[in-house]
Parts: sequence; C-alpha cells; structure tokens
Amino acid sequence: MNFESQTLQIAIAFLFAGLVQGVGGFGSALILAPILIPILDIRVAPALMMVSGLPSLIFILIRYRTALSWKTVWPLSAASLLMIPAGILMAGHLNVRWIYALLSFLLIAFSLSSWTGFVFSPPRGRWIAFLAGGCSGFLGGACNTDGPPIILYGNCSQWNSREFKSNLQAFFSVNTLMLLVSHFFAGNLTSAVFRYAVWTAPALLAGTVFGVLLDPLINQKTFRKICLVLLLGLGIRMVFLAIAP
Repeated sequence: MNFESQTLQIAIAFLFAGLVQGVGGFGSALILAPILIPILDIRVAPALMMVSGLPSLIFILIRYRTALSWKTVWPLSAASLLMIPAGILMAGHLNVRWIYALLSFLLIAFSLSSWTGFVFSPPRGRWIAFLAGGCSGFLGGACNTDGPPIILYGNCSQWNSREFKSNLQAFFSVNTLMLLVSHFFAGNLTSAVFRYAVWTAPALLAGTVFGVLLDPLINQKTFRKICLVLLLGLGIRMVFLAIAP
C-alpha cells in the first residue's frame, strides 16, 4: 500500500474517531489505536494520536469553556504531571499485561453495573482526585493509557455532559502537552508523524466539530448511555491488550 492510499484510510479513521470524541468527550483512541498500531511503527502511532488530537481537545475545551471548573481539574492535573515522569521511568520494568487486565476489569465492571442502574459514589475529598490524576499520569507515562482513571472519576462524580467534556479536555490537554515533551526527548516526534498529521489532524478536528454540533440533540440520559458503551468498548480493548501475544 502506497503512502497516499494509506494516509487516506488513516484520515477516514481519524474523521470517525473525531465524531466519537465530539459526541462523548473521549473515545478517539479506542477507535484509532487498533487501526494504527498494526500498520504504523509502535513509536509513531501514540505520537501521531497526540499531535493530531491536540487541536480537537482545544476546540472542545473552548466550546464548553463556560462549564469548565479549574477547581475540579487542577488537583487531577497536578497529580498527573507529577506522576508522568515516574511512569516513563518505570515503563521498562512493568508487566503491562497485568495493568491492562486490571483496567479491563474495572471498566467492564463499572459500565455493566452502571447500565443496571447502580450508581457508585466514590469517597469525597481532594485526595481521591489526586489519586485518580496520579494513576492517570503514571499510566500515561508507562503505557500511553492515561484515559481510564480520569474517565471513571468523571463518571463516578456524576459530571453532566458539558462538565464532563470541558473538564476532561482541560485535563487531557495538559497531559498531552507533557507527554508530547516526553515523546520529543525520546525521539518519537519524527518526520513521519508530522507527514501523517498534516492530514489526520484536520480530519479529526472535522469529525469533532460535527460531533459537537450533534450535542443539542443528545439529552443527558442518552449521553450517559453513550459514555457507558464507550467505557465497555475500552474495557474490551484492554482485554485484547492483556492477552495479545
């Protein structure tokens, strides 16, 4: 497959991933990772998702800025930034299969129990926010998987759709900038990443804009169901990562 046709297929995947991101506030990696990792270098795929994803994160953040609560986000981001370097340092010493297995159990159990109407209320206090943010940062640094802890935290905290999208994008924007710096020093921001990003970043942004335009048509109950489906899909993907050869 030549570069042009491969890039077109990847751009279409980014367009659909952007639609999911715009509707649910997360989930683009759930769509992109299984597609990109088999066809791109293992160092190129995560860096490309971050470079291309940053404009979409900023767009959603600006769109829902009035719902953003920095009081909520700052302990999550502070703990994450502290733990990203620790995750990077530990990356070569961890059995990531066990991490994926644990995350898959948590995500699947949470999504299925929530679907039945069970509402889990985590302990209150700033320490739980530091714990969620710290876990997210550590996993982001160790295995490029910073989403699950913070998404679970947002769901358990019962953020409404606007709060969920704004708080999540603010957190992921800070995380992405830190991880991009890490990728730069690791030599992963190669020319190949930016060659693809010229096409994939606009595609992801276009899909995101369309997804956000659908927001007025989606009520809170439907939004919660969309999030639970995405969480279940993320959990199932973690199962495959845990058992992959």
